[in-house]
Amino acid sequence: MTYTNVNKVLEGDAEMTERYGVLAPRFPRYERASADPQCPPNEHGSIDFDLPEPVIEFDEEAAHDQYHAQREKHRAPAH
Repeated sequence: MTYTNVNKVLEGDAEMTERYGVLAPRFPRYERASADPQCPPNEHGSIDFDLPEPVIEFDEEAAHDQYHAQREKHRAPAH
């Protein structure tokens, strides 16, 4: 299970919804709960660092320790 696949289920992808079977109907409920201001996660002992996650793209022609582009990874509801 990946964030990408969970997002596909949330977006209505039939193949991914079938793949996750009985779990798939729970995903929208979890998404709603995560957005509920009445239930902030930090009250239950979790910490949300909500920091941008970098994605480093390596150039195939560059040395292994060099990169040519860096960008911020997209955060979707499943994250």
